[in-house]
Amino acid sequence: MRLVPRGRFIVALAAALLLSGPGWAPWLDPRLDLWHVDDSSNHMIRLYHVRFLIERGVWYPRWVPDMFMGYGYPLLNFYAPGFYYVAWGLGTLLRLDEWEQFRAGGTVAVLAGASGAFTLVYVLWRRALPAILAALILVYQPYVFQINLFRRGDLPEALALALVCWLLLGILGQWRATTRGAQTGWFAATTLCAAALLLTHNLTALIGASLAGAWVVGLLWARPRWERLARVAAAGLVALALTAFFWLPAVGEGRLVHLDELWGTGGLDWRGWMVEPTGYTDKDHKPGNRQTPYGWIDRNLQYPHQLIATPKISLAQVALALLSGGALLGAVAQRVRGSRHRAVHHDLPREPYRLGVGRTADVFTGHGPLAVLVPLGLACWYLTFTVATPFWEHVPGLALFQFPWRMLGPIGIALAVTAPGALVLLTGGAARRWGRRGMALGTGATLLAGAVLVGNSVGARQFPLGNPTVRDVDGRIVVRDEREKYVSAGTTGNREFLPRTVEVATYTHGYPRHVGVFAKLYPEIDWLGGLLLPQQGDLRLLGWRAEPHRLAARVANDGPGEARLLVRQVQFAGWRAWVDGRRVPIDVAPYVPEQQTAPGLMVVAVPPGEHTVSLAFGPSTLRLVSLGLTVAGALALPLALTWWTRAGRTRSERWVLVAVLALSAFAVLGCWRAARPAFGRFTVAAPVPEVRDGVWRAPHLAAGGAGLVVNLAEAVVAGRAQVASTSGAAIGPDKFVDVRQLTVSDEDPLRGAPGTSRREWLYMHPTAQVSVDVALPARPQVWFQAALALDPRVWSAEYGDGVRFQVMLQPLGAPDGAAPAAPATAVPQLLLDRVVNPRADQDVRRWTPVLVDLTPWAGRTVRLTLSTSQRGDLSFDWAGWGNPVVVVADTARDFVLK
Repeated sequence: MRLVPRGRFIVALAAALLLSGPGWAPWLDPRLDLWHVDDSSNHMIRLYHVRFLIERGVWYPRWVPDMFMGYGYPLLNFYAPGFYYVAWGLGTLLRLDEWEQFRAGGTVAVLAGASGAFTLVYVLWRRALPAILAALILVYQPYVFQINLFRRGDLPEALALALVCWLLLGILGQWRATTRGAQTGWFAATTLCAAALLLTHNLTALIGASLAGAWVVGLLWARPRWERLARVAAAGLVALALTAFFWLPAVGEGRLVHLDELWGTGGLDWRGWMVEPTGYTDKDHKPGNRQTPYGWIDRNLQYPHQLIATPKISLAQVALALLSGGALLGAVAQRVRGSRHRAVHHDLPREPYRLGVGRTADVFTGHGPLAVLVPLGLACWYLTFTVATPFWEHVPGLALFQFPWRMLGPIGIALAVTAPGALVLLTGGAARRWGRRGMALGTGATLLAGAVLVGNSVGARQFPLGNPTVRDVDGRIVVRDEREKYVSAGTTGNREFLPRTVEVATYTHGYPRHVGVFAKLYPEIDWLGGLLLPQQGDLRLLGWRAEPHRLAARVANDGPGEARLLVRQVQFAGWRAWVDGRRVPIDVAPYVPEQQTAPGLMVVAVPPGEHTVSLAFGPSTLRLVSLGLTVAGALALPLALTWWTRAGRTRSERWVLVAVLALSAFAVLGCWRAARPAFGRFTVAAPVPEVRDGVWRAPHLAAGGAGLVVNLAEAVVAGRAQVASTSGAAIGPDKFVDVRQLTVSDEDPLRGAPGTSRREWLYMHPTAQVSVDVALPARPQVWFQAALALDPRVWSAEYGDGVRFQVMLQPLGAPDGAAPAAPATAVPQLLLDRVVNPRADQDVRRWTPVLVDLTPWAGRTVRLTLSTSQRGDLSFDWAGWGNPVVVVADTARDFVLK
């Protein structure tokens, strides 16, 4: 039984994907070690952060609070998020972890690219074998997938290059559409494809726009139809409006970040990656480089697919380019001779294959696509050489591409379309001249081209196979990445999106100091709950609750002047602060001359009295404008489709309209969620821990979020703690236990102003004990935190041998029981035993932060006891605990390991 045209298309597409399998099958090899693929770890860590935030209700996490060592980073404010949503969606549907999500995303990218190239060529020339060749060219040739998958791990770029083929197909379909239903469907498809490209990879979107522009010019030249040009332009404008929420702030707010770091360090300067035909570069002669060091092309019979030296085009690509160029020159020569005969018409079937475009044999076939894409491919090839340096220096925006070899992407797309088209033209000419033998000759040439391509591409490939033992991407991997990659400092990049409020002087070029400087100025475990740090004034922390992008704290300023609360997030456009519901400005931590550093951290001024301080990350003014444009685009698309189909709708048109309406409604809802943090009344509440049945509880932390469970100093003041000391249970200035404020300055002069802070101090002269019964929420990351210190007045005393600080825990019962805590029967466990002797040890002449992990007892009621005891000499043992708190953290970083 003869297959119908649609059946032939499906069978041919299946054959194309099957034949492309050897090109990407190693990606699914369980032995493939993704840690040794250049950018794979960066993208998997980003996937981990994205999943973490989406699970907590942040649909579009353009600010990632746990990146940049936990100080926050506007990654997705500038980097297109599309790939991460695709991978996250696959992981959610298939229950995959980040490792498998990443591999699934790469598989989808290859399949989308292969099927896109196949479909585009099939629709152009309606021949299955050349369409299969197009898919193989895109998959097997250098860069597009072979390098982006197995060497770079840059799957967002690979997916975006795959989408370019579909964008060209959408424009072609719009141009060819003759019926109302086809026009409606292709308009929606082109709009959504262009929007997807814009949201998948910034730089490839620029490449795609250039290819699309040239494609439209070619279509206009082949058949001028101004109403079709208007439809294509309208689709592009709607796509721009739909994605304005991303690209408009990304462009407009680029001045607020260190984009110069794109090529500043880490070998990312485009000047070091130009192809030098003489081979006189350090990269060309590096050990292990198997690429031909001299010349304009790589002359290996089997292409090495490396990134040691700048990649060059392969022999197979040269052959395909010569084939395309020769066919184009032949067609031009024939046209110049005045021939009106189109060779391709002899190769077109009488019954055209239809994808909703009607009979289109005379629209943009023949050498039209070649005339557009061959010159474009040559121009991109030229831009990879050192002779193109003036263009890279003077063309605005070109330097943002970082690597000239990124031009191999559009070259690959051009060859995937033009080489099969050239074979169609040559086969048609041969068929006209020699009949069936000519057709057989053309078929043989197509098969030979595929064999040469595959032989040149697969033989010398090397994969990082190592059967990795660690596949989990979690908080430990995030912290390890920060430690090992001092250039990125936890940004999974080159710090190119680090806000300009952060400035750290570089002493040695190529060796940024961010990791060491921030660790010195602001020790990680010194931040209460990883979030807050009283810096100045008589501040007491009564309670706080934090969610991603939102924080509210109940604080009391007992001093006569303004106090300052330091927040562990970098200031960036979109952060807002309120005090008791009134909008207040956000300051930044002052410049530290001792480290030549501007930390850029947010500081909120707190007036005297008790107040609620709220912070939220929301839209900047420019983003509000962009959200408005996105809402306009989301409304314009269904309105346009409704108008075009107003005379009556077919079933397919109704389904298209329903799908578009659903997407538009989702876009409007997403825009509202993005704009909502601009209004203070949507900030999170700041509940204060409560005492019930003698047990401190924080029921609001049971479901999620981070916050304070109990402040032991406040529990002592409220009389809700058990106090035992040499002077008895009473507290006061003349007793062995008291609560007061203490200012401590680090004697290390290189810490500067951050080394001095004033904190609430639970004074406990030995021998003293303070105990509280607390219901620990059944959550991960439950900690006890404090800062140990002796009064600076005794640091240089004539006598004294320091104080012993201890933390003990005694399990009592379940936290959610209605009855009072059971009598203590379990043996107390010693969790912390630390001696602080500033008289003898200058390293502890500061606040000494300590952190005790209480997670093993999460979900239980415990008795937590702080104890200070003398050593040999009781003299000058003026000791205490700064801000002793039990907290629940909710961070993507496992910084306890530090």
